[in-house]
Amino acid sequence: MVSTDGYGCNVHFFRTRRSDETLPDLEDNDFAIWELPYLRVWGADPGMTDVFVASDGGTFAPNDGDAVPDSPPHEIRRFSTVEFYTKTQYKHSTICIQNWKMRSQVSELEQSIATSKITNLQAARLFIASMLTTMGRLLSFYDQRFTKLRFRRYVKEQQSLSELANVFVTGGKKYGQVAAAQKARQLAEQQRCLQSSMEIVRNE
Repeated sequence: MVSTDGYGCNVHFFRTRRSDETLPDLEDNDFAIWELPYLRVWGADPGMTDVFVASDGGTFAPNDGDAVPDSPPHEIRRFSTVEFYTKTQYKHSTICIQNWKMRSQVSELEQSIATSKITNLQAARLFIASMLTTMGRLLSFYDQRFTKLRFRRYVKEQQSLSELANVFVTGGKKYGQVAAAQKARQLAEQQRCLQSSMEIVRNE
């Protein structure tokens, strides 16, 4: 119940109910044979400091009661919130707008406008009068610079979202060197195992 100056209203908020049906767990039979070598199960966790943190768990096999790794160590991919805002240039565009307003003294003009949160007719008239007084100055200030700035911000946002998805799916440029290093370590390990097997055969 909200009451202002003797008037009241009731506001009801409704939320759609989620379906109780859960998706079935995937099994090996749900994938084609050619997909199995490329199958990697990832767990993603969104947060405040990171847009997401994803990890693919390694395969572990029991050995005398202890769990030892049976596959290469798991890989972690993340995309931080600071990284996202930096790539979208949100902070840069905000600083540009603040500098424009300070040079044109528009910030003081906007602060002088009466509040639009009105509860009586007198406050409404004061708000309308202050808006009509400053409208010409504001319209001349918000020119094509802001249109170009919003468009550039939109382009950077779409590019950042595309890079974010690419990092999550393929690793992108961010984890390209890490993936190459892991492949090099795996190749070196395979060569070492092969040399060890050949030495065992020779000794026999």
